[in-house]
Amino acid sequence: MSLYYFIFLPLTGKLCIEVTPGSKIAFISEELCIGCHICDSDYQSFNLPKDLDKDTTYRYGPNIFKLHRLPVPRPGRVLGLVGTNGIGKSTALKVLAGKLKPNLRRFNNPPDWQEILMYIRGSELQN
Repeated sequence: MSLYYFIFLPLTGKLCIEVTPGSKIAFISEELCIGCHICDSDYQSFNLPKDLDKDTTYRYGPNIFKLHRLPVPRPGRVLGLVGTNGIGKSTALKVLAGKLKPNLRRFNNPPDWQEILMYIRGSELQN
């Protein structure tokens, strides 16, 4: 017997959460999520400020980790990255080292280097 699990937004009828037999994780529509916390018993969710979306440097996929902004190394100074597991320390260092190309939240259609350079133009990272 196949198990399908759906959660619709209250009073709208729009599909917000979907789990199908072939999927290993639940798909949560970030555009439709209103933070109603219906799914909190099964999934851990976080509400972040909306203005961080424009500062997304790297994203692995939908409903997966997003790296917001990058630390700025300065010549002659020590830069320490401290945080819990899975918060993005290694991802940030890989992006800064050039081993991981920033996709600017576009994991399906990553930008080319020219577009990335235009994105950081005028910021502290440009130097």
